[in-house]
Amino acid sequence: MKKLLSLLLALTMILPLVGCAAFAENADPIMITVIATSDVHGKVLPINYATGEPSPNVGLSMIASMIEQVRATEENVVLVDGGDTVQGSAMTYYYSYFAPEKDDPMMKALRLMDYDMWCLGNHEFNNDLPILKRQIEYVMSPDNGEEHSVPMSAANFVAKGTEWDSWMGVPYIVKEFEGVKVGVIGMDTPNIPAWEVESHYEGIDFRNLVPTVEHFVPILREQEGCDVVIVVAHSGMGISRNYNGNVKGYFMPDRYLQTYDLVKDVKWDAKSFPLKPGITVIYLGTNDFSTGMQPAERLFVKNYITLLKEIKDNYGEDYPILCVAPKNDLLMFDYIRKALDSCGLKNVHIMALTKSVHNNDSDMGADGHPNYAGHLKKAHAMIPYVSTITGWELTGNEVK
Repeated sequence: MKKLLSLLLALTMILPLVGCAAFAENADPIMITVIATSDVHGKVLPINYATGEPSPNVGLSMIASMIEQVRATEENVVLVDGGDTVQGSAMTYYYSYFAPEKDDPMMKALRLMDYDMWCLGNHEFNNDLPILKRQIEYVMSPDNGEEHSVPMSAANFVAKGTEWDSWMGVPYIVKEFEGVKVGVIGMDTPNIPAWEVESHYEGIDFRNLVPTVEHFVPILREQEGCDVVIVVAHSGMGISRNYNGNVKGYFMPDRYLQTYDLVKDVKWDAKSFPLKPGITVIYLGTNDFSTGMQPAERLFVKNYITLLKEIKDNYGEDYPILCVAPKNDLLMFDYIRKALDSCGLKNVHIMALTKSVHNNDSDMGADGHPNYAGHLKKAHAMIPYVSTITGWELTGNEVK
């Protein structure tokens, strides 16, 4: 008998807490907890590997005990890493180039923590390709004492000359919990040839994310019998420009209404759903203003208004929206303000996070991503303003 699945995504590091559900006839509920780390960038211990000084809230060791606690209380757990794992510290550079005969410490950490899957990130390709291949071969090697084999997945990185054969690793994994099958697909940004020399990615045919999902989801559903499919994608999307990309492509206003993150032709209808959030907070723009060129004001404003209208169309003209300009970026704030001034919509608000919200030494984790303390400060900055919009009572309870 199939069971009702209540899927709780308990995402750590830089990822938010999300909940979703799948349904089956005559079903009893089960809980599956999915823990995902990402952008660890060569950090195992909470230290600065260049200076040896403490670096709080950074590193896999900081969450290893948390993962053990979850596994002690929850029977059904999936643990994945979203990439940008092996680059970014003096330690990983040393082991990559000066100690190739020794086990890579980041791969060893994933094996010791018994990860279910490792998804590649773009920074995995910063080093020479033989280094990455050596890391992949080690992380996927058979169990050895306390170390467990970890499948690597980059389903959209196809071996050249083949239809869908993986360049290395596996396109997906399947886990079963109390009769419920969960498929997990790993994918990476196909924009790597724009950033790296060809010798760093030789032999790879880079496929776009959407056709990759369209190919593998039916396989997981029909052949593997999966009840739930999760996509772990190392990819940054913006309002009018994706991370380090150009202004032609597929952006957040296009993706917003999709039931399945990367399947374009299946849309969700919030108007017919009995529940709706009390407010929508839009916190976008960092990918648009990432490395390289900045987006044109006209295009950014046009796409931002498109997203605002999609939200209003789903939830009503009086529904509140808060637009947040991140990173104390005055130009980004000006773009967003112009979108709000010209959208003709009501109950739309704006705020900017000032420099005082983040202290780069203690609030930022690997590769400039906010850590847990940084996210708490964001919450403390936003919640009072949200309460003035929604009328929610500030209870004084601690934000965790």
